[in-house]
Parts: sequence; C-alpha cells; structure tokens
Amino acid sequence: MSDTATLPEKLRTALNRTRVLPISLRELVAEAADELETFERSFDLRWKADMRAIKRWQAATGRKLTWPDHADLCVWLLEELERVKNGATP
Repeated sequence: MSDTATLPEKLRTALNRTRVLPISLRELVAEAADELETFERSFDLRWKADMRAIKRWQAATGRKLTWPDHADLCVWLLEELERVKNGATP
C-alpha cells in the first residue's frame, strides 16, 4: 500500500485482507470508509471554494498576507455579488 493512499483506500485494503471479521462488522467498516470518502470530498470542495474566495478578497483589498474571518468573507462576497447584479464590473 502506498503512502499516498487515502484513508478510505487504506481501510478498504485492510478490510479486504481481513476475512475473519463478522459480516456485520465488515459492512460497518466498509460503510465508514464510504462515509469518510464523502466527507473528504466535501471538505476538499469547501476548501477549494474558500481558497478562491480568499484570493479574490486579498486581490480586492490588497491584503495579500491576511485571511479574512469566514463571516466577514461571506459578507464581502455577498456585497460583491450585489455590486455585479447592479451592473458594476468585478
């Protein structure tokens, strides 16, 4: 198993190597691996969206070394959306 394998992949590999677990426990581990994979995809999606928003905020404010508070970032993004809706250019 490579060091770059994700945790769900490692769980599935370990699960496939272990045949002595009761079927219900095997199913539970497989279900947990699927749920973990879903959480990781969700986290990655949110992280990438946050990073795009932060980069836009940094470019707009000139504060390249600062990360805004998440609530402040959301307010700023909503204000930007409203500006664009009202005809302002981004």
